[in-house]
Amino acid sequence: MKPMSAESRAQSPDATTGREVRSAVSAGTVLVRAAHEATGRFAVIPVMVGVLVLAQVLNSQFLTWPSINLMLRQNASLGLIAIGLTFVLIGGGIDISVGALYAAGASVYTKVALDHSLLTALCAAIATGVVGGVVNGLLVTKLKFSPFVATLGTASLFGGLVVLYAGNLAIAPTNPAFRDLARGDVLGVSNVVIALLVIGVVAALVLHRTAFGKSLYAVGGSFSASYVAGLRTDSIRLVTYVISGACATFAGVIYASQTGISQSDLGGSVVALTTIAIVVLGGTSLYGGEGAIWRTAAGFMILASVTTIFTMLAVDEPLQEIVQGAIVVGALILDASGRKRAVA
Repeated sequence: MKPMSAESRAQSPDATTGREVRSAVSAGTVLVRAAHEATGRFAVIPVMVGVLVLAQVLNSQFLTWPSINLMLRQNASLGLIAIGLTFVLIGGGIDISVGALYAAGASVYTKVALDHSLLTALCAAIATGVVGGVVNGLLVTKLKFSPFVATLGTASLFGGLVVLYAGNLAIAPTNPAFRDLARGDVLGVSNVVIALLVIGVVAALVLHRTAFGKSLYAVGGSFSASYVAGLRTDSIRLVTYVISGACATFAGVIYASQTGISQSDLGGSVVALTTIAIVVLGGTSLYGGEGAIWRTAAGFMILASVTTIFTMLAVDEPLQEIVQGAIVVGALILDASGRKRAVA
C-alpha cells in the first residue's frame, strides 16, 4: 500500500476536521479574551449606575439637573486635574505635584489679578502650570528619575515657592469681576461645568483622534518597543506632564474664582491623592498604556456622588477617608489582577 502523499493528507476528511477544530478553538479563544476585555473595560459603568441609584434613593432630588449641576460645579476643579492626570498615567507616569500646582494656580491668578487684568492673571496662572510640567517632564525623561520620586520632590519645591510668592495669608481681590468666571452660567449650565465638559471632550479627541494620542498609548504600553519603533518617547511623555500642570493650575483658577480668595497651602497631597483615585477608579491603569477620558469621567461621577452621599448621611470625616481609601485600594487591586490576567 502506497503511503499517502502530503497533498492527499491535507485534503483528507480527518485533516479538514482538524483544521476546523483548531480554527474554532482559536476563534473561541479570541472571543473569550474580547469578552474579558470588554467586561473589564466597562466594569466601571454598573458601579457608577449603582452609586447614582443609591444617591437617588437617599435624596429624590439628586438626579435632577439643578442637583447634578451643583455637584459638577463643586467638584469641577478635581475633575480638571483628573483629566490632566489621565494623560500622565496612560503614558506610564504619575504626577504627585498636581496639588502644589493647584495651589500655585490659585495664588498666581489671585495675586496677579490685584494689579492686572483677569486675562493676564489667567495666562500667568496657566503659564505657571506649563513651566511646572516642563520641570517634571525633564526630570523624568532627561534625568531618568522615577516619576513618583521626581514629582514628589517637585511637589515640595512648588509648594515652598508658592508660599514665598504669595505668603501664608489668604488673598482676596476686591475686583467684582474676579468671581464672574465661576458665578456665570449659560442657559442654566454653570460656566465652570461648561469649561469642564469642553476640556474633557477636547482631551478625549486628542487621545483617540490624533497621532499624539495613539503614540501615547503605545509609549505607555511598551516604552522600549515604542523607542525602537522610532517614536519620540521623551517628547511625548514630557507633553503629558505639561498638560497635567496646565490643568492643575487652571483648576486652581476655578477654585479662586469660586471662593473669591486663594491660599498658598491649598490642597497639597490630599488633592493629588484624590484626583489620582478618580483616574484609577475609572479604570485607567497605573501601569500605563490603558485608559480613557470617559473612564475618568465615570470615576469622577462615582467619587463626587459618594462625597454627596456622605454629606446626606452626615458621615464623619475620618470615616469618609476610610471608605474613600478602601475604594481606591479596591480599584488598585482590580487593576493589578487585570494586568496579571492580561499577561497570562
